[in-house]
Formats: sequence, structure tokens, C-alpha cells
Amino acid sequence: YKIRYHVYCLERRFEDPAVFPLGKEQDAWDVHAAPFIVRERTSGRWVAAMRMVLPDAAEFPVETLECLTPEATHRLRRRALTEISRICVIHSPAPHEINGHLDRNFGAVARNGEPEVLLGLLRTIFVYGLEHGLEYSYLLITDAFARLLRRIGVVLHSAGTPTDHRGLRAPYHVKLRESAVSMSA
Repeated sequence: YKIRYHVYCLERRFEDPAVFPLGKEQDAWDVHAAPFIVRERTSGRWVAAMRMVLPDAAEFPVETLECLTPEATHRLRRRALTEISRICVIHSPAPHEINGHLDRNFGAVARNGEPEVLLGLLRTIFVYGLEHGLEYSYLLITDAFARLLRRIGVVLHSAGTPTDHRGLRAPYHVKLRESAVSMSA
């Protein structure tokens, strides 16, 4: 939650920092989510996070935006469906100097290191999802992020029409097993 606060409130200004006085960005879906965090091997510092909203949520965040098309999503079984969201990587050097809620245990990832961090996060998500009977996941992402994910082997299936949500983003669904196999190749 501290990484999310740093990235979404301070780096990207997507959220108002005043709403989160304890320096932890959270929302209603977190009680229905499995959170994941990345520690950089060499430094031991926390550098990235994401969450997987689980099927027990009444609706997924992307569903509230009304951008999904029924023909793209009608075969996805609800109990086997999840949403990967709040993907964030700290980019600001020395984040503890910018954010009083962080200490020296938090670090940054250089832009050229981001694919490796994402690869590790996604690998973990796919293993976790498949071990828990989850087969599909929604993603709402920018075109640039979609290109990056495709480059590291994630197979994206269009799930609707692009929508303006903190910039133009398109909804996709990912078949976890298919993408795990593709990423391994």
C-alpha cells in the first residue's frame, strides 16, 4: 500500500495524497484481493507491487467502467476470473527522500529494469492464480503497457472498448495458462 501511495499519489498524481494521510493507498477492492510485492534481489529494497482482485468481489474494477463487451467476455467463468490491477513500480530515485512514509528499505527500478520486475510479478501471479483455480484475468492498460506485456510473452485478448481512465486504456483478458506457456517460450 505504501508503494501504491508513492507511485499513484506522488509519482503519477492519479490519486490525491490528502485522501491517504497514513501514506497507504487503498480502495474497496483490497479486501477482495491478494497483494504482491517485489523486493530487489541485490539491494533487498521493496520496489514494486500489484494486486489480484479475486472472484469473491461483487464486481471487478474494470466492470465499473462499463467498457467490457459481452461477446468478448461471455465465456469467462466468474469463479475462475480475477483482475490484475494496481501494477506499480517505483521509478523515483531515493523515494524515501520524497516520501516521508517510506524508509531506506524502499528503492527504485531503472526503466531498463522494469521488464524483469514485471516478468517476475506476472510469473508469480500466474502460478498463484493457477494454484487457486483461476484461469482468466482482466487487465485495463495503456497501449504502451500492452506492447511491453506482449514483448515479454503475455497473450492479451481484447475484452472491450478503450476508455478514458487516467488516460486512454483498453480492457483485455488473459488466459493465465496460455500466457504462462508463452512467457516460458
